[in-house]
Formats: sequence, structure tokens, C-alpha cells
Amino acid sequence: MANFYQLSTMIAHRAVMGARNEMPLTMRITRDWDNEFGQRGRKIGKIFYIRKENRYLTTLGPDITSALADAAYDYTDPATAALNLDQQPVIPLHFTSQDWTASVDDIDSRITQPAVRQLANVVERSVAGLYAYVGNCVGQGAASVITGLTSNPTPGTALTAGGANTKPYRAFLYANALLHMEGCPVDNRKCVIDPYVQPELLDELKGVFNPTEVIAKQYKKGRIGMQSGMEWAMSQNITGHNTGTAAGIAATVKTAPANGATSIETASWTVSSSNVLKKGDVISLASSTAALSGGTQLVNPLSRVTAGSLRQFSATANVSADALGDATIPISPAIFWEGPYQNVDSRPAVGENVLFWGVNGTTYASKSGSLQSLVFHPSAFGIGFAELPLWDGLHKGSRATDDETGVSVRCTADTDQRTDEVIWRLETWYGVVTIYPEFACRVQTT
Repeated sequence: MANFYQLSTMIAHRAVMGARNEMPLTMRITRDWDNEFGQRGRKIGKIFYIRKENRYLTTLGPDITSALADAAYDYTDPATAALNLDQQPVIPLHFTSQDWTASVDDIDSRITQPAVRQLANVVERSVAGLYAYVGNCVGQGAASVITGLTSNPTPGTALTAGGANTKPYRAFLYANALLHMEGCPVDNRKCVIDPYVQPELLDELKGVFNPTEVIAKQYKKGRIGMQSGMEWAMSQNITGHNTGTAAGIAATVKTAPANGATSIETASWTVSSSNVLKKGDVISLASSTAALSGGTQLVNPLSRVTAGSLRQFSATANVSADALGDATIPISPAIFWEGPYQNVDSRPAVGENVLFWGVNGTTYASKSGSLQSLVFHPSAFGIGFAELPLWDGLHKGSRATDDETGVSVRCTADTDQRTDEVIWRLETWYGVVTIYPEFACRVQTT
């Protein structure tokens, strides 16, 4: 017969340990501040402000007067990111008296293990949803995978190992190249892919693997492992993106945004049209719809050298046009054309064209299911877990926190005299945030 305390403790500990296998994406993003949340009994509030690294201007001479103001650490945005503990998924469980006569092992295999997997996958999917704050995006396009470093992805178009322009591995290499242009740290880069593109990548790379080497073991198990300076993993929770209703390219910049703006005022949409852009749609600002050139260009934030391609932005919320055909697009990353956080070569001009997905004159209305694999540095995203309290008066409860991963899970139980059942709650409390969106790149895989 099961024991209340034994079972609640087992469930809580199994949940935190199972997270390592069920959350490949979550385990590869930054959790450096978990001690702030996870110290036993410590409360720091629901929102935690993460200090980002400062950036500086360089003077070309002994006089530093012009850059001195930017040398002091800035404790306000964009030098901070807010990690909000706003996620509390709960898995309800219940046991009857008959269930309670079973062994702990029986209950574990039949009831708790599926619940643990479910909880872990909920967390993993919320992390995968951070793709919508990443502007950089590559993938299969109408003519080629990429033009220079300007992506040309087609939502809903699969990456396959077929023709010369459809090699999926090439798209991931270009994603990695975009991270170079963004000044992203070279070490410790990750690549988490969706299940459908994995066999295409393995097929394309099969000539690389030597059966006598260690890497061959990874290949035989259907895994890629370390390749091209990136650690590769697969997650079944890679998110599918659905595009907005906009057809063709007609919108333009209505008002030149301020330095550091997180939105763009645009015009010339179809009047009173809803969801012209969906959260996660990618736009660029070009001086001409005839070529992917001119307009607002990407700049390396460290060298301030133009990369020769358009800066990509992601819409961070659904966008609808008003009765005048105007629409304000909230974007990530923010636009900086001057100062230490500069990431574009010039201020977006009134009249610049809003391009969808970097492709000219093509309709991407209501495409669905474009999976968003990710190439990224761990500092691009963050997650923080907090310990939920064990309330007085509970029949029994346990809590487990994994010091290595930061995952904290609470398992509590109480009896219901009306139904002769024991009602359980298996839950966690956490928040996710995009810290450096420029240190990640999406790969449209299918």
C-alpha cells in the first residue's frame, strides 16, 4: 500500500529529474539567476529584472568626452529584461481507496509518469514560443535558401534534402552566420530542431559520419550531436507558426520611429482588416520592393559594420489595420540607429516598404504550421523557477528543487470525504523571457 509522504516525495522528485529528458530546449537556455528564485524560502517578488551586458562606444582619439555618458551602466531598458513569474501549470490527479491499495511502483507507472511528462512538455512549449520575439529567420525560399545574409523563407514550405536550393543543413549554417553578424558569442551555441527536419538533416549529412568514430553512434541513434560548432538536439515541442491575413506587399512606414523604438507606425494596409500580421510574423523595411537591398540594414552591434542585408523584425503581437489603413506593429528587436545599442545603419524613413518574410511580391496570407527550429546562444532566452510554498493544513505535501537545472515542483494532496478520493496537485511556477533576441535565429523547417 502506498504511503502519502513517500508517494508525494517520489512524484515531486521524479518531476524535477524527468525535466532533463523531457525539456531539451529549456535545458539549453540561461538559468544563471535560479539562485535568486530558488534559495530555500527566499521571496523576491513576481518580476525579476535581469541585468544585460552594457555596450560601449569607441572614440578614435584621446578625448573620451563624447562617449563618457554611455560608459556608465544603464539600469533601465534596454539594459534590463523583465522575467515575470506568470506561469503556473497544474496537473490535477486523484486516487480512490482502491488505487491506494496499489504499490507505489504501480501508481508511478500508471498515473504519475504521464503527468510528469505532461508538465515538462507544458514548460518546454512555453520556451519554444519565445521564437515569436526573434526577428532573424532563414529557411526555404522561392528561389534560394538565402541571398547573401538576407533570409528568404517561405512559411509552410518544407526544408528537404532534395535539390540544390533545398538543402536544410545550409539553412542552419546561414542561421549560424547571422549570429556572427549579430556579434553573438561563438562558444556554446545550440541548435534545437523539430522532428520532421531531423531525418532530412541526417540524410544530408550521412556522408560526413564515419562508422568507426564516436560520432557514428550518435548517427545510428538518429541524433546529430555536435556539428559545425553547435550542439544539436531535437524537441517535439518546436512551435508551428501561423501567418497573418496580409496579401502581397503594400504597407509602408508612416512615421519615422524614435531611436530605441519598440514599434513601427505603418500605413497603406487594407482598411479595417484584422490580423494582417500575426505574432511572430517577420518583416523588413526596404527602400524598394524590387530587391532585397537598401532600406534599414542590419549592423553588427559591436563593430557597427553594415552586414549587407536587411534587419529583420518580428511582430510581438497580432496586428490589425484601422479604418484608415494604418497599423502600429510592435517589434523585436527594438530599433537603434545611433548610440551604444546601434543595430541598424539608419533611421527607417517614411515611405519605406514593409516586406513580409524578406520575399518580394509574394502572398503569405494565412499560412499555417511553419515549424520554427532555433539556432541560438543560451543567453538569448531565460527561464526562472520559484519554489511554491507548502501550506499549513494540507494532509500531505512535498516539494523538490533540482539545484542543477533550477526546476522546482510541488506535489500536494488532501482528502475529499464526499467521494472517498485523494485530490493531488502537481505544479511548478516559472517565467520565461527573451533577453537577447539578436542572439537567436529561426529556421523555417516545414
